[in-house]
Amino acid sequence: IVLDKRFKVGRVLGRGPSGIVHLATDLSRGSECVVKRIYAKYANRSILDRVQAVSHAASDMMHPAVLGVLYTGYEPSGALYLVSPLVQGESLRARLQRGPLSLTATLSVLEPLCSVLQAAAERELAHGALTPSNILLPEDGGVMLSDFGMAQLRTTPGVKWEGQLGYAAPESLEVGASPASPRGDVFGLGA
Repeated sequence: IVLDKRFKVGRVLGRGPSGIVHLATDLSRGSECVVKRIYAKYANRSILDRVQAVSHAASDMMHPAVLGVLYTGYEPSGALYLVSPLVQGESLRARLQRGPLSLTATLSVLEPLCSVLQAAAERELAHGALTPSNILLPEDGGVMLSDFGMAQLRTTPGVKWEGQLGYAAPESLEVGASPASPRGDVFGLGA
């Protein structure tokens, strides 16, 4: 499958509550990238437009700890997809499955995450879906936070969110509440 005559979608790298992540090739650049295809059940255009807006706003911060989107688009079916750089490494979730982090390693993860959440809050932007699965640990060092905007999908009418809610601030789960806030991000990081 080729999206927008530009992104050749390849093998599946992972599946999450919001969509399927594929290895892809950007045919215009000849380089590898990642395409996240949002599940069709989230086909509410106004909510998907908010997902796009938050994703692009996070990318516009140009923060080194944000895995930004390079491109977003809609498939012919109406499903949203987002293109990001390919990061060689693992998620914090995968790393923690091998055992706990040392204090030094924990601090080296927390500092960039606190920095990016502070920068986002200063721009009235929030993640809303912090989990160990979307905290990436690149092979060459550092920390990257992915999936800005995905919390918006929780507000899709008639669709039950199947993601991890143990990291979501309790107030964000109330009917009519905003799915993302800087305070909620502090809760998620603590959890």
